[in-house]
Formats: sequence, C-alpha cells, structure tokens
Amino acid sequence: NPQWIPGASNTALNFSGSVNSAFVNISSGVNSLVTNNTTSISAWINMKSPLPNPFPVYLGIVHIGETGLIFKASTKALSFVHPGNSEVAGGAFVMSANKWHHVTVVHAGNDIIDSSTTKLYIDGTELALGSLGSQFAVNFAGNTYVGMNKNYGSPSYFNGSIDEVRIYNRTLTAQEVIDINNSIT
Repeated sequence: NPQWIPGASNTALNFSGSVNSAFVNISSGVNSLVTNNTTSISAWINMKSPLPNPFPVYLGIVHIGETGLIFKASTKALSFVHPGNSEVAGGAFVMSANKWHHVTVVHAGNDIIDSSTTKLYIDGTELALGSLGSQFAVNFAGNTYVGMNKNYGSPSYFNGSIDEVRIYNRTLTAQEVIDINNSIT
C-alpha cells in the first residue's frame, strides 16, 4: 500500500512502483463526474531516481476507466492514453529526480482525442503535442486508479510520490493551470 509522506502541499502518497503493491483504486464513481467527455486531470508528481530504462515504459499517474494520464519513461514524455494503445504525447521534458512537477491534461468535450481537443501541461507550461497518428475515442467507463496504468498489456506502477490529484468535469483554462501550479510552488 502507498505510504503518506510530506508532499508538495501537506502530505502526498508515496508509491513503490512494484507489482501489486502500491496504487489507489477509487472505484467507478469518478467517471460519473466526466460529462460530455469533458475533463481536466491535474496532479503533482515526484519521480524517484533513477527513471526506469526501459521498463516499465508507461508509468500510471491517474487513470479514469481506460483513459489516463501517464508518464512514458522511454521518451520522457507526458501522455494521455486509451486502451487501443494510442496516445496524445507531449514533448519530452527533463524529469528531475526528487523534484515536484505539476502535470495536467485538459480534454475538451467530445469523444475524439486529437490536437484540437487535448492539451498537456508540465509546471504550468503547455507542451507541444507530439505525433498523434490517428484520432481515438475516450473511454472513461470503469474504475479510477492513482499510481497505476492499466493499459498496454500488464499494469505498470508509478515509482515516486503523487499529491493533489484533482479531476474536473470541465476544461481548465491555461490561466487556471498556471494558477494551480503557482499555488504550491
């Protein structure tokens, strides 16, 4: 089970990254908050060192049903994923060990994820979206997990701390993302 430790704001959950040991299952109630496929997911993350290379490739941050916010270790990119192994990938960024980063995904109200409907932010700054390939549909049905990615075959687990997880039933503006980031830094 995850342990409570000092966090970015008050306390955070510390995840070990090992199989079947550390994640939070919030149950299926959260997906009812996502209306018209509009949501924003925000969290503070602090990766343990060193980053895994190359596995686990996809470290789960927050998953609602089969759609989630992950950190893709192989490319050092923040991604928003769905069960068809498709992703909207943000640009790579330096993930410093033992440093808090604010991560946010904003998805605007339709059932297709592409560069016109989805934005990713790290530390209050919008990431340039990487190659999207084909568009894909969101699927928020099912349980919500913090610290685990259920996609890409077998689950992968976050190795580090997660704090201040927030799930909104609306799209956050760029200024709101900046304000949340600045409220703790």
